[in-house]
Formats: sequence, C-alpha cells, structure tokens
Amino acid sequence: MRPFNQFTHPSFRLIDCPICGGEKFKEVITFTPDEFLSRRRKKYYDLSVLGIDFDTPFFIVKCLDCELAFVNPRFRADLYPKVYNEAKIGKYTIDDDGDGLISFSPHRYTTTAAEHARWVLALVDMLPRDDWDQDRSVRLLDFGSGFGYCIETATALGIEAVGVDLDDARITLSRAKGLNVLTPPEYDDSSFDEPFDIIISQAVIEHVDNLHDYLESLTRWARKGSIFFLSGITPRRIKMERKRGWWSKVMPIEHINYTNHKTLDRLMGQHGLKRIKNVVDVRPINGPRDTLAWPLKRYFPPGFGRGGFTAFYRYTS
Repeated sequence: MRPFNQFTHPSFRLIDCPICGGEKFKEVITFTPDEFLSRRRKKYYDLSVLGIDFDTPFFIVKCLDCELAFVNPRFRADLYPKVYNEAKIGKYTIDDDGDGLISFSPHRYTTTAAEHARWVLALVDMLPRDDWDQDRSVRLLDFGSGFGYCIETATALGIEAVGVDLDDARITLSRAKGLNVLTPPEYDDSSFDEPFDIIISQAVIEHVDNLHDYLESLTRWARKGSIFFLSGITPRRIKMERKRGWWSKVMPIEHINYTNHKTLDRLMGQHGLKRIKNVVDVRPINGPRDTLAWPLKRYFPPGFGRGGFTAFYRYTS
C-alpha cells in the first residue's frame, strides 16, 4: 500500500498538522473500513455518500513536533456534515407523528439524572464568585450536546443552557423535549445577550476538522474566568485497540484527532485557556471499573485511563 502522503482520492485532502502546522509525520496505522468498522456499524453506514467503500485506506499519522495523532489525508471539509447525517442509515427511528424520536438504537445511557445533576453542580462550584452578580443566572453552553441530557439537567437546575450539535436526529430529539439546541451555522450567526460561564464539549475534539476555528468559536462567547470541560481520545487508545484486535473508539471516519494532555495544553493555551490542575474528575461513576479507578484520578494528569482524557480549563483572556 502506498504511504499516506502519496495517497490520492477525490474525497480526501492532505493537510498540515491542525495544531502546530507541522509537515513532518510518522505513520501510526493504516487500515480500511472493512477492518475497523464493527458489524453493527457496517449496517448503518452508507459509505457511498462519502465517495468511498469498505476497502478505502485510512491513515493515522503522528506529528513529530506537537505529537498530535490525526487522520491524514482526511475527508474534504464539505463531507463531514454528511458523515453524521446522510451517511448514517437506520441508526435512528423517527415516529410516524413526526413529533420526535421514539427510538435511537444502538444507544446506551446509564447515568441517572441525580448523578448528572451532581456533575453539573460541581462545575458551577468551580466558578469564581468574587465579582458575581447574585441576580444573574449561570449560563452553560454544551457544544456537542448530543441527545441533550446535560442541558436538560442544567435547565432543571435553573441554569440557562444552550446546546449545539451537528447530528440532525439528535437535534430533533432535543428540540422535541423543548431544549434550546442550535446547529453550528445557527450558533455562528447567534448574538447572545450574555456570555457563558461554563462551556462543555464532551467527546467532540476528536471529531473536529479545524481545531483552531473550533476553539475560536467556543471562546467567542466565553466570560473571563469561565470553566471549560473537555474530554476526548488519546493516542494510547490506538495501541490498546490494536493490541486487543478490535476497534471501537479508534474509528477514523468520525474520530480524526487523538491528543495527550501536553498537546492539548499547547492548543488550548493559544486560545487563552489555562488548565486547572489537580482537579478530580467530577463525572459520575459508572460501574465497578470506574469505582476502582476513582481514587487514582487525583494523582494522574488528564490522559490517564482507558485511552481517554478529561480536562478542565479556565478562560483567562
């Protein structure tokens, strides 16, 4: 198979490092959708929408400067909205009345509302209150709001919450529940009355094509001192899944960036965000495995765990 920098395809383009602009890379892995897609995913992806098939190679490379691992070449920018909508067939079911989703499979969500509320309130407690206007409500932005669980909980707690998502089916479900969820173009065109105090972007950064545009979009409506919470996938996950012989999080049709905490700090620092150190992960515990890992998280930086990271930042600009 040809090396990544000699691969040409009308659906792909070769890019420089999306964090540092570097041009020197080490090839990490090359595989095809036939290899990395599970049987379940093969059933609901229509790859022809993207101009590819199950034998099209995908390359993950590592930048020799900043250590970001990323898909390169990657889809043209205009194809990424199709990845989350037209290319997915049969993943979601719309009810006959057209008033929302009655089923969305496969999707598992085990966190209780009480656990989610505890997590949101923990983020509120991290906010600086020295100059706080007691008559003002806390404002929360969930960029990548998915099925709306976080903004639904925040709204119930009296927090002004706005969500942003790219997936049409998830937006439909969220709006059917009366939640304020925008598409990315609607968010870009919005003029909010007040900036946000908490900005959450869980499991989003691995999907983002232009990382600097993404952070500029988030910080544009951030209040000075606001809390950013992000989670994502580290390069370690690639080694873990290759060793065990099957792929789940390493799925380069959608997951195109894999970063460690050092690389993430470099990116975030360019946008006025400073990592808050020694913060215990405030997300809910799910299952005995997380219960065992919980005491250890106090002593390890973001990136510790099963190939994923959680990180807290404060906006200083």
